[in-house]
Amino acid sequence: MFQSLDYDICENHLYLEEERLKGYRYVVEKNVYRWLMFILIGIFTAFVGSFIDVAIDEIASIKYKKLKQRILLIIYNLQQIVQTFSLFT
Repeated sequence: MFQSLDYDICENHLYLEEERLKGYRYVVEKNVYRWLMFILIGIFTAFVGSFIDVAIDEIASIKYKKLKQRILLIIYNLQQIVQTFSLFT
């Protein structure tokens, strides 16, 4: 039903010993770099999403502009045909 976002704490003795030897500053820097990377990934994802949204809007705008021109051209041609036939009646 619900997925937990609390990940297991690393219990590997070699890893814990390495962190202990490198000190508190190493652990803090690693966490800061990790969060910085998460933020950069989030910003990049937002830019990509915004670019896709704008691109779709622009492509749809061009598409509907061309479609409108085409429909107006067809209507104009139909009006010309109707006027031509109305001259004969």
